[in-house]
Amino acid sequence: MFRPLSHATALWSLIFATSTALAAERLAPAPPVVLDLYGDPLPEVATVRLGTKRFRYPSSNIAVAYFADGKTLVTAAHSICLWDAATGKLLRRMESQIGLAFDVAVSPDGTTLATGGTLWGGHGDKVIRLWDAATGNEIRQLVGHDDLASGVAFSPDGRTLASASFDRTLRIWEVSTGREIRQFNGHTDCVQAVAFSPDGTQLGSGSKDGSARIWDVTTGRPTHVFPGPKCEKCSIAFSPDGKLLAWSSTDPKIRVIEVATGQDVFSRDVPDEYYLKVAFSPDGKTLAYGGGGRSSSAIHLLDVATRSLVREWKAQYTSGLAYSPDGKTLAAVGYDCQLRLWDTATGEPIVQTEGHTNAVTAIAFSEDGQSVASASTDGTVHRWESATGKPLGRFETVAGVVQPYAISHDARLFAATGKVLRVWETANGAVPVAFARTQPGGSCAAFSRDGSILAVGGGPSRTVSVATGQDIAKVGETHNGGVQAVALSPNGNVMAEASQVGIIRASGRIILWDSAGREIRRLETPRGAWYKCLTFSPDGRILVAGARPTGFDQGGLLLWDRETGAEIRRLGAPGQVDCVAFSPDGRTIAAGTNGEVRLWSVSTGEEVRRLRGHTGGVVSLAFSHDGARLASGSTDTTVLIWPLEDRAPRPR
Repeated sequence: MFRPLSHATALWSLIFATSTALAAERLAPAPPVVLDLYGDPLPEVATVRLGTKRFRYPSSNIAVAYFADGKTLVTAAHSICLWDAATGKLLRRMESQIGLAFDVAVSPDGTTLATGGTLWGGHGDKVIRLWDAATGNEIRQLVGHDDLASGVAFSPDGRTLASASFDRTLRIWEVSTGREIRQFNGHTDCVQAVAFSPDGTQLGSGSKDGSARIWDVTTGRPTHVFPGPKCEKCSIAFSPDGKLLAWSSTDPKIRVIEVATGQDVFSRDVPDEYYLKVAFSPDGKTLAYGGGGRSSSAIHLLDVATRSLVREWKAQYTSGLAYSPDGKTLAAVGYDCQLRLWDTATGEPIVQTEGHTNAVTAIAFSEDGQSVASASTDGTVHRWESATGKPLGRFETVAGVVQPYAISHDARLFAATGKVLRVWETANGAVPVAFARTQPGGSCAAFSRDGSILAVGGGPSRTVSVATGQDIAKVGETHNGGVQAVALSPNGNVMAEASQVGIIRASGRIILWDSAGREIRRLETPRGAWYKCLTFSPDGRILVAGARPTGFDQGGLLLWDRETGAEIRRLGAPGQVDCVAFSPDGRTIAAGTNGEVRLWSVSTGEEVRRLRGHTGGVVSLAFSHDGARLASGSTDTTVLIWPLEDRAPRPR
């Protein structure tokens, strides 16, 4: 006969069962760590990384410096990052840095970092921050400047720090206490560059007022003033023996000055470069300079004695240069997302890795799912083996030119549209005969699902036959803020166009056009919404748009019925949506928002999955043709491939 358990027995049974389960969970082996081709761990759930994290950061870098031992590099951007100089591995990232740091310096003993003020939302931070290099903790803040602190430099003994500021002053601080020791006045515009002489008795400075100055550290008075035309950017550097000062500005010209007399030693015109940075090699025999060019950009090595060019490297806009302590390596950062190193003797790149060096803005799986094509604002298209991440090939499109990109659904064709429209075959970089002639471009582009039609947004918008390269229909009208996104229905019969209306208190507008260029309808959109991306469902019945937050709208995803124009629902929490994609069966929507991938059920509007792992914003998405995998491209320069299975983490 069955007898029910007593309350005490039942309680002890529950406790025993719970403790047994917890013990089993503790003893269960941890899931294996999956590594990419370079030996770096993949985020949870992701199976493949296309590209690498080595020497990559998800934004432009402003400044770079070596530690005295030459083993570690530090870069300044939206975060302060420490890198292994030999392998390119990220050692530490100081997350508490807010905004875009303008400069970084390492103390001579390598224990302390200093960062200049930060720029965020157009506002300059007046504070200089000191950091513990070993822990990444902020030590103290140096407060006193009345505007953005734009430059920092440690004295040779590390006891003091010099700073430059947009408040037109330079200041010297005691590192151990944060006390301001001295202020230097005389510049009539923003001071952008500061450097100590090797013996610590003098300061060099450069300003937007067009002048460079050498100051006596003890008295705070200038010993030499070198006038020049007003400039937007400037850079200065003392030679290692302290006898020379190199000074560059947006003349564009480089001047080398004798410190003792203030006389010009020589000058060099660089007519195709501006915003130049300068750095002497440790032996003082070579001067490196680089910047941004109006038609091209390069880094140059100049023999100081003979004034002749020793070496030249092509590079995107350069904002920071640093020699290794032994002079064998030159490091450079700029407006792409890569920290680059070169062997100064051979000119060969060091720690060369496959992959993009800027944001991946378009991706697509091949029809058989075995490869992925990706395009980046670095001007390259790459093909990858989707199962392993192995590179299959690459070609350059328009190097160094940031413009809107699109890849056909089958990954066969790639389009870039800026001032002109260009189309390539992703397999070999060949230009189809139909697109051999120059055609006007636009602000965005999108292929139809079968790849037969290309939509070009802006100027006005139009549809183009991929087979002939001829316009099918011109649609649209002039928009004050331009066309932000376009999408074609799967059969190419309907084109959706998202544009910005107005300039002050601008809001987004979405118009549907038929294949003849006639307006079908204008969708009702929330006041103040600003749409960044559009796509149709595989059956063409639903249009989804991703919006960024404005002062009048919270952003997110909106779905409309294409036939009626009625709003179906709004998906997701407030935030910026940078890209959106439908699964092949039309049941799921994926969106890149706030640096992660989020997936929703179309029928219920419920969020079903959230994928985290990129270190930058997610700006492109593509499902494999069988719907089993999702690829996400990011501003961190990589693509991650995610299996769409139940083991993926649920939203928290």
